[in-house]
Amino acid sequence: MYNGFSDNSTQDVVDLFKAMFPDCKIAERMLLGPNKLKCVVNHGSDPYVKDLLKSRVISTDWFVVSFDESLNDVTQKCGMDICIRFWNKETS
Repeated sequence: MYNGFSDNSTQDVVDLFKAMFPDCKIAERMLLGPNKLKCVVNHGSDPYVKDLLKSRVISTDWFVVSFDESLNDVTQKCGMDICIRFWNKETS
């Protein structure tokens, strides 16, 4: 899910796509604001990546889940990072 990015972080994305795809007419005419980027991530790439990761982890024989839970002293909010390590049969 689209979290932790400032709205200003979208400013350079269009220039990045234009540099990555210099011959592409779509990239040349592309406009992307903060709200549109959030929509693309939340409803486009995020569900796809989650489903892909889930199917690959389920299809493996072994996997390890690690987590790190911490308290931010300034905001007094807890955060948890989760790391999944597995052998990807499709690329081995």
